[in-house]
Amino acid sequence: MRQDRDAQALLRHAHIAESFLGWLREDGERLVCAADLIGGPDWAVRAERLIDAIASGAEPVGLLPDLRALLRLLRLELADDLGAIEMRLVVDIHPDDPRAENARICTEALDRGVRALEALGAAEARMAGEGA
Repeated sequence: MRQDRDAQALLRHAHIAESFLGWLREDGERLVCAADLIGGPDWAVRAERLIDAIASGAEPVGLLPDLRALLRLLRLELADDLGAIEMRLVVDIHPDDPRAENARICTEALDRGVRALEALGAAEARMAGEGA
């Protein structure tokens, strides 16, 4: 019974991860725009490189550190220092700006995608440990 639940959860995470990766491949420019809006050009370049890596077939679990960093940016966790570029950029964004809505959508997508990839990575590590 537990194995059935575990298998169902794994399939659910795999489906969410695949949907997320498809979104990045098809609509990754939205993430680049959100990263640029909140973090500036350096973050936009970082997001662009991440999307290029995914499009080139990079192992998504290996990209988790960059995905987590972008998620932290979009959650405004990096805008807590008054002198940070992220803080200066964020205070200029009007909540009704369509770019703010795009950033919110990207944040939600990244959050779901990162959680699914983390779950898949943990399951992969567990299975590797069981096989050893």
